[in-house]
Amino acid sequence: LGLRAVSSSNHLGLPDAALKEISLQNNQVDILTCYLDKAAQFASRAALFVVKAGNLVGWQARGFEGDFGNASIKTLVFPADRDNFLRKVADTRTACNTATAGNPAVMEVVSRFGPLAPDAVCAIPLVVRDKTVAVLYADPGIVPNGLVDGHSLEIVTTVVSLTVELSSARAKLGIKPQDAPARETSPAPAPPSPPPPAA
Repeated sequence: LGLRAVSSSNHLGLPDAALKEISLQNNQVDILTCYLDKAAQFASRAALFVVKAGNLVGWQARGFEGDFGNASIKTLVFPADRDNFLRKVADTRTACNTATAGNPAVMEVVSRFGPLAPDAVCAIPLVVRDKTVAVLYADPGIVPNGLVDGHSLEIVTTVVSLTVELSSARAKLGIKPQDAPARETSPAPAPPSPPPPAA
């Protein structure tokens, strides 16, 4: 599919580092922003579409250049009654990794990014409390040897889901990050007493 193989030696530790940083975010906007930043480590291009009134609405993107840049993602809205692969991912809550050639449901989406289509695409649902709240889109871009690591993206997305749930629970309970109990530390040992003076 024209995807660049992901070397375990080159990417060793990347998912773990991404998960740790995501889990440290304090609110949903920061969580999702960090989510996209980390997704860009595993795909040449990534975009997040949030579910609003049943529609899939472009929120933010990373890696898009040219006439359709990152900011252009905000102009995209896929209505609830339009059939495309993002809608299928949202409805079935199942990730999709597929080629673009001969796939109208995929071309319905990628054609909005410009005249050139990537060889393959990946889409992963962000599910919170058994409900799809957003869909992550990722592809290898339109340059040779592009990158998309669907496995790492699915791991990161699972952690984002849990982090969003935790953030929401804290907000309902009125718990602020600064209110979290401080980590207990052992007091420093007292310096030894000086020896008694010689008789």
